[in-house]
Amino acid sequence: MKLIYLLSTLTFLAACNSPQEKNGTVKRTTTSSRQEVPGDCFIPRDSADRMTASYIASYSSERPDTLLSWSIDAEALRQYLTDTHIKEVKIALGHTLPYVNSGKFGIPTGFSSTALTIVVTGINDAGHTVYYNSNYALDRAKPCPPICF
Repeated sequence: MKLIYLLSTLTFLAACNSPQEKNGTVKRTTTSSRQEVPGDCFIPRDSADRMTASYIASYSSERPDTLLSWSIDAEALRQYLTDTHIKEVKIALGHTLPYVNSGKFGIPTGFSSTALTIVVTGINDAGHTVYYNSNYALDRAKPCPPICF
């Protein structure tokens, strides 16, 4: 459950530009258009900080390689989300390819930052996956540790 909160917070922080609340909606400016986003898509900054701090406090002393967060390239995400067929974003947990290719397919890894990643894909109105350029999912998530911002 803590990981779900972490992923939710990561998604909101990576995908949005300077939200300003007005009448239950948040206006955000993108390079291509002005959009209204429902206010319930966002949580207050202090709530996000408290949620992630709680997760970090619960695991950070357990093992030095315990996964605390991921960061993804915001420009890649913005470019991916220019596809107007995408109505939802799916953030799936997966094993890194080096972990899988080392013969550990299907073997639990716990919260190892060297073995876990996220794979981000768009979902259309029908619930089907929308791949970037019809063939790609967004990955290259940078794990913390070792890359912590």
